Amino acid sequence: MSATSEEKHIGKSIENMLREIFEKELSGDPEARDLALKILEEYKSRGRKGVKELLESLVEQYDASLEGA
Repeated sequence: MSATSEEKHIGKSIENMLREIFEKELSGDPEARDLALKILEEYKSRGRKGVKELLESLVEQYDASLEGA
């Protein structure tokens, strides 16, 4: 398997369809839309591992913000 195929975790047509759905369905909640798009971008570039690391990082940031409050 080449590096290019290993890096591709989602097809372009599926990516575009998901972007359109997120933009439409989450238009009233920009924060949720931005998070969905960030997760999609991470999955596109790094797959499940990238999404897991992103979510772990966001949870850590949230926990740290609670401790500082």
